[in-house]
Amino acid sequence: EIGKSSPPPSLLPDQVTKVASGRSILVVDDEDGVRTLLQKYLEQEGAEVQVAVDVPAGIGLLNQEFDVVISDIRLPGQSGTELIAAAKSRWPDTEVIAVTGINDAGVAAEALTAGANGYLFKPFEIASLRNELVEALGRRDAHEVARTNTAPQTEEQRQRADEARQVLVRGARALVEAIEIRDPYADGHAERVSAISLAIARNLGPELSRIDLEGLALGCELHDVGKVGIPAPLLVKAGPLEEDERREIERHPLIGRTLLSPLLGNETILAVVGWHHERWDGSGYPDGLMGETIPLAARIAAVADVLDALTRPRAYRGAQDFKTAAAHLIQAFGTTLDPGLRPAFEAATPELQAIVTDQHMRETAGIS
Repeated sequence: EIGKSSPPPSLLPDQVTKVASGRSILVVDDEDGVRTLLQKYLEQEGAEVQVAVDVPAGIGLLNQEFDVVISDIRLPGQSGTELIAAAKSRWPDTEVIAVTGINDAGVAAEALTAGANGYLFKPFEIASLRNELVEALGRRDAHEVARTNTAPQTEEQRQRADEARQVLVRGARALVEAIEIRDPYADGHAERVSAISLAIARNLGPELSRIDLEGLALGCELHDVGKVGIPAPLLVKAGPLEEDERREIERHPLIGRTLLSPLLGNETILAVVGWHHERWDGSGYPDGLMGETIPLAARIAAVADVLDALTRPRAYRGAQDFKTAAAHLIQAFGTTLDPGLRPAFEAATPELQAIVTDQHMRETAGIS
């Protein structure tokens, strides 16, 4: 593992294919053992490697463009996020992999906001580093193709672009999983909100044509990704939040949209992530949007989010049964929730009940 121990190079796995042949890589880490092992491994993969021990030294090497920058975040003097921002400002197509401690999900979020394309938690295995490197170089190649080739995409190019998108989605989903580990009350929440939203959307009638179902589903899976930037104690606090704590929690939609905007260009996804806490009467956050100024996908996600929240226990209250929660939502249509969604909600009630009672998820997993 890197960041915990420093095995000799002889223990590094033999690779038939050198994944970084001819590539230039900058490594910035203040730990001698980690820096040395990274350099030796990357050179074994065929890369031309330069190293630095802190932010000023790393920035000093950015007079040349690197294919990949691998930087620790917790560096002496200045945060590695400053190096990341400098690298992306000077060389937008350079891939940046941030490295941080295993419990630093919030720091990882800051790194992504600064422009990092991926991240690794210490300690990490050589195999994990290799996977990140392969994905980073794949994205780098995709950017090069997009910039230099104005002809229509070939099937191979479309496939590579789709693969690059899937890499980004996997990274975002990993952040959501990190949130659910930090907050046990959120276990499975993202998946259920996605399923509830799709059930409602499929009952919209003519309005269904306005919805990107794939974007809605993925946006709901990622809707709380911004919580990686919120201190864990606030997420599980047993009791009312203080005003400053409430304001901190209410930052998560903006954090999430900021994280995903440079990674995923789908407006439906970004709308759900950024505005699922907006309310029909304008009482929501972060922007206080009202009525149909709230994107339809975000209005659907708001209904799904409330339903799942009510039917799951929290540190400060128990769970409501489905009938009680559904009655609460029926009353909310026309005030905090879009009244136009009530017919679709009522039509989808049997499916919604199955989802929130986990019957739907259990059947999907093949569990009787």
